[in-house]
Amino acid sequence: HAHTKNIILCDRCTYRSTTGMGSSSSILPSSSTACSPSTPLTHLYTTNYSHSSIMKIVSSPSDVFTAQGPAATLAEALEKEKSWIPLESNPTILNRYISNLGFDTSKNSFVDLFSTEDWALEMIPQPVCAVVVLFPVGGKVMDRRNEMHRECHEKMVKGENDSKTNDNGMESNHHGARRLWYAKQRIRNACGTFAILHAIANSPISTKETSVLPNSWLQNHLQQSSLTSTPLENAKIIENDQSIEQYHREAAKKYASIQPSDQTNDDDEDVDVHYATFVHINGYLYELDGRVKDGPIRYGKTTQRDLLKDSCAVIRDWMKADLDEVLFTILALAPNHDD
Repeated sequence: HAHTKNIILCDRCTYRSTTGMGSSSSILPSSSTACSPSTPLTHLYTTNYSHSSIMKIVSSPSDVFTAQGPAATLAEALEKEKSWIPLESNPTILNRYISNLGFDTSKNSFVDLFSTEDWALEMIPQPVCAVVVLFPVGGKVMDRRNEMHRECHEKMVKGENDSKTNDNGMESNHHGARRLWYAKQRIRNACGTFAILHAIANSPISTKETSVLPNSWLQNHLQQSSLTSTPLENAKIIENDQSIEQYHREAAKKYASIQPSDQTNDDDEDVDVHYATFVHINGYLYELDGRVKDGPIRYGKTTQRDLLKDSCAVIRDWMKADLDEVLFTILALAPNHDD
């Protein structure tokens, strides 16, 4: 799949950066002259994906890039963009990671789901806390996913469901109900960490009470990044937290099954896959991806007991778009067999 580290579009043209400020070429689509590095950052689109998957509209530099400070021009924005090392989709690695963050994996842990068929679902202890999927970006799969997102958004606009998410990504019209924790992702290659945090923060209350350890990074973060914080505020907290960046780097490098070369600049690695998380909140199935403009995405009704089955139904729909695509990995945050 075509992939670049950063694509920014305005209403006139495209400026693409593939290897840093030295590469500025490629007009997508063929229109007028490409933006120069001095182009003002106004009404630009940005994404880490291919040009067929523009997922976020921005109106100001501070809404896109990290807390390193606002950027006035495209050149400054690309220079300031923060990037982490891609995180491997491996339950052993992720369980070490969340254990270091302060999640007790003796009660619940990530496990592989080998198929979306019933026989595979029956192998997983249920109800699961959350479902995390690694999927290919670009191509038919992403086209189908975007189409499903539009369908969900149109249903929300038409008011076909009895509850809505407000501008903060929080559930409304549910007096005293659980709120959804959601953070915008503005760090490249950090989708694995955001998927993990979306999974744990939106797990059942009983799970968090028994599995989030006192005085841990995770407990402190969930208290600081409370359910009343906006997705943008949650993003800024993560961007300014050096500890989570170090935990992520350790999981991505120290625990990786294939050790990267010392000569490789891992922070600049191009990846063709992306993480998203499925959770159950207040009777609905949500897909959480901090890169999605209209996120969170609500697919329909579910229960905690049916979360795994209903999440797999959505993922199966993505898979059907391209039966030759193999870049899928599904993990469930599930109760351990001994419980």
